Amino acid sequence: MRTKHYDVVIVGVGAAGAVFAKQLSQAGLKVLGIEFGKYFQNHRQDFVENEAGVLSLTWNNNQYRVEGDGFSGTPNLGAHVGGGTLAWTSMAFRYFERDFKLKTRYASPLGTAFEDWPITYQDLELYYQIAEQQMGVSGTSLPWYNPRTSPLPNPPHCYFESSKMLEAGMNKLSIRSAPGPVAVNSRMYKNREACINCGFCRSGCRTDAKYQADKVLLPSAFATRNFTLESECVVLKILTEANGTRAKGVIYFDKKTKQTYQANAKIVIVCNNPMETARLFLNSADAKYPNGLGNEYDQVGRYFYAHPSVFGIGFTESKTAIEAGYNMGNIISLDFTETKNPNEYIGGFSLLSLNGSGLGVTAVDPLQNLYGQELKSIQYDYTKFLAMIAFCEGLPKYDNRITVLPQIQDTFGSPVAKISYYFTNHDRIVASKAVAKMRDVMVAAGAVKTYIRENPFESHPMGGMRMGNNPATSVTNEFGQIHSIKNLFVAGASLFPTGSSVGPTLTIHALALRTADYIIKNFRKLS
Repeated sequence: MRTKHYDVVIVGVGAAGAVFAKQLSQAGLKVLGIEFGKYFQNHRQDFVENEAGVLSLTWNNNQYRVEGDGFSGTPNLGAHVGGGTLAWTSMAFRYFERDFKLKTRYASPLGTAFEDWPITYQDLELYYQIAEQQMGVSGTSLPWYNPRTSPLPNPPHCYFESSKMLEAGMNKLSIRSAPGPVAVNSRMYKNREACINCGFCRSGCRTDAKYQADKVLLPSAFATRNFTLESECVVLKILTEANGTRAKGVIYFDKKTKQTYQANAKIVIVCNNPMETARLFLNSADAKYPNGLGNEYDQVGRYFYAHPSVFGIGFTESKTAIEAGYNMGNIISLDFTETKNPNEYIGGFSLLSLNGSGLGVTAVDPLQNLYGQELKSIQYDYTKFLAMIAFCEGLPKYDNRITVLPQIQDTFGSPVAKISYYFTNHDRIVASKAVAKMRDVMVAAGAVKTYIRENPFESHPMGGMRMGNNPATSVTNEFGQIHSIKNLFVAGASLFPTGSSVGPTLTIHALALRTADYIIKNFRKLS
């Protein structure tokens, strides 16, 4: 087996991994990025404007064994170089200051188990700003946050016709609204085109008006000649040395050549999605860590959760032009993201408009109980729809977790993952509040009939490798550094102790920038 040598190995070159590739290679480190999926070098040719195109860009969730009602396999995680940024809907929210200290403010409701983040909003504020600049976020100051210290790089988009109707409805109900912060160019930005509102964001943006990490970050990494990308490869195991106190590198299989390789490195960073990150650590068990790397306290894979999500449409008697426009957040309200009555629930939900392609999704979500001609008759009037989504704050609990099944192996010989995920009573309460408020807004906006999926589905899986200060209740420290293996890091949403009620991608990016700075400043000590 051939062995290669690098300063850093990155496992997964997506929303977080691409950040490390750029930052570390520009700092002079020799970096290898290993990605399971393909590298699409010509987006204009490789992507298609077809709603079903999202399925070829997202992770195959059908491979998992699932227990519980919380995981339905929603296709919202990436499967190729660029990760989820190829298929995302581009919402680039900062988390709120309160999100980082949720337990201190409210304690854990019965049936949940979560901790404060080991960092504060102020620790991330500079990195949020850098991430927004790198992404090219369009938007304005929002009334739900403290005043910005600097403007977003691009102005907000104009409201679509459907957004104007939703704005009028929210005004009637005294609900505040604003253009959402989206990583979609409202004007030409750094040689990336402005959005043409084709409506197919989730199938990959052919014009690169949408932020896609492979297009925006990796060219800078390649330009240093310090970065090597191995696509269509699967990492099978993380290796350790020095009696388990250091990561030595990884073993990976190249799906193109059918060869197995070993890549040694001074630092290893795992940037997979939460299911695959926990699975890799559990499948890397060795003599020192018989239950999985970094799992001395049975924390790897625990506290898995997501945003319970609600999707609804409202049928109006006028043309809404919903079929055009970037997919999400042309207008938003965050009025309900803050706890109203902590004796009832904590956290809350965000309300975001939906536009563009989505006729197929309406059939499987808000219209899931309709079939045949009844379904078709409603969908024929798609251009008269209003559409919204609500992301609810999901709370972790101890037994919602990722494990592996040694007796069932994938095509590469690795035990498959089992997802145990049940929505909590708290999750259901918040989702029911979101359903009611969404219906109120749509009716006020002119909907004569509403169809809202009342049983929530999961968006944005998080947790499983929780960060914290106590090794007995977390897997990593504030930098994603494994407590017992100082040159082994984790990045991505698997670190999140709690997940707010807005999308996690900007926070994933900002955390990766912060950890990259830490690695650069401490590289000699870590290596």
